[in-house]
Amino acid sequence: MADLSVFTTDFMATRVGQALQLFATHVTPQGLAQATGMERRTVDAHRGAESAPCLAKLMRYAVVLPAGFLSHVVAPAGFAVWRLESAGVISPPETLAEMAARLHLLASALADGVLDHRERAQLAPQMRQLGTLLTSFAGQLEGRQP
Repeated sequence: MADLSVFTTDFMATRVGQALQLFATHVTPQGLAQATGMERRTVDAHRGAESAPCLAKLMRYAVVLPAGFLSHVVAPAGFAVWRLESAGVISPPETLAEMAARLHLLASALADGVLDHRERAQLAPQMRQLGTLLTSFAGQLEGRQP
């Protein structure tokens, strides 16, 4: 089980800032502000981990950025989001972030040296999705369509 004391505003600001750095590489901060309906200075504050977005703003980011964005943010709580139906072409940074999120879940579960029934139930689908992701990415590297 996750240590609930780590979920502070500063921790969430850092997670969102990291996720924006990883998953908003294809859009300028001004473009992201326009796409989300937020002010540029708000987006800059979130990118710089100076402040954590409220839930409504987090959801605005989630709508316009790849699924890996939200996965990165919520992974410490034991959740991951990956939209199989919209996976399409997977960039190397997205692949790395998805792998990191799922491996973080595995490492957290193994921290106490025991995988209990809840952890196994949670990890099984995450590891299957990771396998699907890596198979698709390998196909892209080999020149096959996703």
